[in-house]
Amino acid sequence: KLEPHNYLAHYGLAYVDFEKKKYRQAEKQLELALAYREEFPSGLHLLGLTCGHLKNFHKAQNSLEKAIQCNPNFVLAHYALGKISEELQEIEKAKNCYYQALNINPQLGIALFALSLMYKKEGDLLASLEAYTKAIELNPELGQPVDMSTMNQKLAELETSLEEDDDILSQLMEREHTSFQEVQDPFELFMEGKNTSTDDLSETSKYF
Repeated sequence: KLEPHNYLAHYGLAYVDFEKKKYRQAEKQLELALAYREEFPSGLHLLGLTCGHLKNFHKAQNSLEKAIQCNPNFVLAHYALGKISEELQEIEKAKNCYYQALNINPQLGIALFALSLMYKKEGDLLASLEAYTKAIELNPELGQPVDMSTMNQKLAELETSLEEDDDILSQLMEREHTSFQEVQDPFELFMEGKNTSTDDLSETSKYF
């Protein structure tokens, strides 16, 4: 039987429930943990991820912001807040979250990947290519086999608007090995516990 004040035990149970995709149960355990320790970055972070799965994005955002207040260098909380902000259509806030995550850890490939998708949606294809290339250099698992027909189509679409800027066009042509193929959003891998930064409880415990 758990002691009610044992917030770490509640957090541990929540983590297990989260891994089993029992998000309602995880939320209840996290609420108990946070009732006994409000300034608990890992608990607030996991609650943010849990509420994200439950589509309660405002609660998720609030929890992640509190986690960052407790630990401003909590890089994964910045990244997760970026994804939640995207869900809420707060685009500039999402970008700033990814920038902040990269300021803390420039090697965070998933943040670069998220930015590459945002740049692509905005039509900034060169910035998207650059961010995507850096992301897959850091995390090769983010990439997929190149679809050259897709890349050639994108280049053809760009040719008219870029024909007056030979430098930009040449950069795109030199990097035609990179495509804009759709890949699984790494946030999904992250939320499923497959990202190496969240593989086990000991990794998150360093944020207590």
